[in-house]
Amino acid sequence: MNFHKCLNATLDKLGIKEEELVSMLHVRPDTARRWMAGKLLMGRKKLFILLDGLNISSEDRDLIIKLHSQELKQSAKRGGSQNEFTEMLTEALGSYTLTEISEKTEISYQNLSNWVTGKMLPSTDNLFKISKSLGLNSESTDKLMTARENQKAKKPFGRKRNSLKVEEVEIKKLLRRIPKSDVGPARAPNVSFLYKSKPVVINFNTSNYEVLFTRCCLVILKTNAEAIFLLVDRPLPEPFDELYKKFKIIALTPEEFLGKQIKDI
Repeated sequence: MNFHKCLNATLDKLGIKEEELVSMLHVRPDTARRWMAGKLLMGRKKLFILLDGLNISSEDRDLIIKLHSQELKQSAKRGGSQNEFTEMLTEALGSYTLTEISEKTEISYQNLSNWVTGKMLPSTDNLFKISKSLGLNSESTDKLMTARENQKAKKPFGRKRNSLKVEEVEIKKLLRRIPKSDVGPARAPNVSFLYKSKPVVINFNTSNYEVLFTRCCLVILKTNAEAIFLLVDRPLPEPFDELYKKFKIIALTPEEFLGKQIKDI
């Protein structure tokens, strides 16, 4: 027996209908309907709220939880993967359904589904939209953004493999030409190494300078650095060149980085 059949059998035995499920868990009817039809897997938080409200034996409770965990693993094998970011995002959504968030943010249901199942990562812009629609405070938003950046560093969704390979090759070239005494190990996501105690971030083939700016600012916050070096494959266009300078993000090509005498700021 799978989770869907086991849960439905338990609810039928207790005489709990779709309407009662909607009331107990504060969800939309279409969400409850999809749960009961087996088209949508109930979140772990909702499951425990439901189980706490059911008059069932500990054996039945343990079986339902076990089957739910198995279904989560199967979902991961089909393309999703649970991680710190997806868990935090799911928790932040709380009682809101993806349909409700989609209506609030004008982000497609499919994209939201891909993000909460770990198949894809949202852009920082979309994550801010979600955060604003949920009314999250700055601390919760920062935690979500940090978790996203950590996951991005582990599995760089959306970055072309060729670009990553070029960046890795460039980093190796730089490290061979920079005095070892000036180089330190990276201790934060998206940081390639430290140069004279300043973080060095490398990003080629950038298509979104707003997202890159946000990523650099997060590095500054994470490392408490006064300034960082951003290595790019081409000079920043206006008005981003001045914006980056204002926030002590020193954007240079690798050639400029090596050929210029870098002074402390």
